[in-house]
Amino acid sequence: MDYEKSEIGKCITCGFLAKYSRLIDKYYELPQHQRRGNDSNMFAYVESLTSPSVSTQIACFRRVAALTEETKEAAKSRNAGSALRVLELDRGCASWYPYIEGLTPTRHFERYEMQRLEQRREAFDLKLFELEQRAQENNRLILADSRQLAIDNKQIAEQMKASAETSSKFNRRVNIWLILLTVIMILLGVLQVYLASRPPRPIIIQQQPVEQSPIQDDSTAK
Repeated sequence: MDYEKSEIGKCITCGFLAKYSRLIDKYYELPQHQRRGNDSNMFAYVESLTSPSVSTQIACFRRVAALTEETKEAAKSRNAGSALRVLELDRGCASWYPYIEGLTPTRHFERYEMQRLEQRREAFDLKLFELEQRAQENNRLILADSRQLAIDNKQIAEQMKASAETSSKFNRRVNIWLILLTVIMILLGVLQVYLASRPPRPIIIQQQPVEQSPIQDDSTAK
């Protein structure tokens, strides 16, 4: 049954509103016609026309509100509508559950528990779905990172290979120059040994002839 927003939270429209027999410790439905005030016998339960009535009191099945004391106090005024006014108070009850005609408070509570479990299951399924979505997103990111890492590793390997090839060419050139330098050093050594083993060449000093001035005869001079 659908209720207006102004009726939600009131005992008069709640499925946990009950008649309670203290003698046999049992909760009975407070029927719709008594909730509407069409029956003044709110404090008794009659199962059938042939069965005796059972003395009851108004109670909250979940014991959220002290309805037994409140309705008893209101009934002292001997006003038929006084107990209903207690039930029509807007309590804003968080445990309110809509009344369904024909169901006992126990059945209302079973339906309430089933719906609550269903809501918890739906919330769990939603949470599980969100976790799965998050896991898939994380897997996608991990896969993307793995691919990027593979690309980076390939580039690094190619750079190392190119560097190794360049280094190898440089090393070959260095080795060639070292070999040439070694050959030159060997040749220079051989040349030094050869020069050292040759006998020294004699030094020939050439004397230039001295020009003699002609001797003049004294007689000729005279």
